[in-house]
Amino acid sequence: MVGQLVPVGPGHFHHPDERALEADAVTVLRGGVDKNRLLGSALLGIGILQFTCLVLYLIPRTAVLGMVLLTGYFGGAIASYVRMREPYPVLVPLTTCLLLWLGLYLREERLRALLPFRRQVQPPVELPKVASSAKR
Repeated sequence: MVGQLVPVGPGHFHHPDERALEADAVTVLRGGVDKNRLLGSALLGIGILQFTCLVLYLIPRTAVLGMVLLTGYFGGAIASYVRMREPYPVLVPLTTCLLLWLGLYLREERLRALLPFRRQVQPPVELPKVASSAKR
């Protein structure tokens, strides 16, 4: 069936899968199911959720909360790619999430205090000298 052309009218030929792709596109536009098995009507809600998490991340007072929520969002994207057995698109949400965490780590003093990568070396403590009781 690969490479097979189907006549659809005088002088017009289509690949059999082309009609299926067109039907899938129309189904998604009408609120149907896409290849991820998500309802087309749910895509708007997912977009609003991502935008809300991003706004929380960009506001300094709520940046940590926004990043935790974005991590969950990107984790869901990674899980969807793994479920579809598509290994390479996993790198996009993974690297995006890691870069966002790096940006937050560099701008947020509280996060650096909570997760120090380097321990501060403290100078050695000098012990008080004890006077010897035995005199020679």
